[in-house]
Amino acid sequence: MLYAEAGSDHRELGPDYIKIKGKEYLETRYHTALDEMSDDWDLRGLEQDIELYFGIGLEVADGDNWPQWYEGNEFRAIREQSLRAP
Repeated sequence: MLYAEAGSDHRELGPDYIKIKGKEYLETRYHTALDEMSDDWDLRGLEQDIELYFGIGLEVADGDNWPQWYEGNEFRAIREQSLRAP
């Protein structure tokens, strides 16, 4: 499983910019009629994340080296059994 978690930093403007924009959104738009997507949102970071996760998924799907459960994990035996099933 790949668990992706959102970041809170702007590559060019830094983390303070994200804090300011988040506070502004919560105070002026959240749960109001203005709580909609906006053309002025900078979604470049989201696009980069999606490309990264897609690339990782593609590499795993196309590869022969599958991720493995660590030794002692309760799901390891289930995975190994599923590989032996007809």
